[in-house]
Amino acid sequence: MSSSTKPHITLFSLCLAVAIGMAACQVIPESEQLIPVESSESAKTCLLIDFSGWRCINCPAAAEEAHKLLEQYGDQLIVMEAHPATNSLTKPPAKYPEYDYTCPAADSLYIALGGTGTTPLPVGSIDMAAFNNGSGSGAYLKTPDQWGAMVYASLKKDCQVEVRIHRNEKKEIVCQLNNKSEQELACSLYVWLTEDSIVSAQYFPDSTTTHYLRHHLLRDAISSPNGDPLTLPAEENVTRTFLYNMPDKVVPENCHIVAALYANGEIIQAAQIAATKE
Repeated sequence: MSSSTKPHITLFSLCLAVAIGMAACQVIPESEQLIPVESSESAKTCLLIDFSGWRCINCPAAAEEAHKLLEQYGDQLIVMEAHPATNSLTKPPAKYPEYDYTCPAADSLYIALGGTGTTPLPVGSIDMAAFNNGSGSGAYLKTPDQWGAMVYASLKKDCQVEVRIHRNEKKEIVCQLNNKSEQELACSLYVWLTEDSIVSAQYFPDSTTTHYLRHHLLRDAISSPNGDPLTLPAEENVTRTFLYNMPDKVVPENCHIVAALYANGEIIQAAQIAATKE
């Protein structure tokens, strides 16, 4: 995506939007933005979905929290920043359509996890799972100060499934799913496209910039937005293949393919590769 000159946003419109955003954004105390936890050696890979919006003044701090967790856990953690159209903090003025990063895949996930038009952002989901035995949106969508402990708890879980992704000679996306357990597993396979290094506008608590750098932005669902149902026989491999052409709006070299297997109310395993990798 080009980082060419962006349209000028008037001071009045920015101040007004910031004032509105402050009333609907989650505040992240600096002392709680990262919960120190020791590294896990589990074979599990965790998926953090960061629901964000460019009008949300506290969302950059949430992105920084996700980055710190990535530095801590490396390949055991996958992050997706999702902009759901249902939430007003993701919508730009009509004259700035280039700042609209919503997509149906983001909205589908947000609504499924209990998000509404008035849910304060930022919030995130860890493995699309309910935590603390709760119910409703509060069980699934958690504030960034809770993410560290939840990622750690996810990575401590036993994992009996492998997910591998590659591109074949036909440029198809191939997902190989290996069920190592002795039990048949009914599940759903999600496959998404994400993009890094997107230069855009972003509101902050004390300023606004048109040069904010986004990473892990959810761009599209390659599978059904609600996942493709399948059954994994005990101790067997299953392969699913997708023929997919990336949309014109993305830079392929900046994109990743993310696959996640959902069963028993949560993501049980996930994987990602560079979108241009063979």
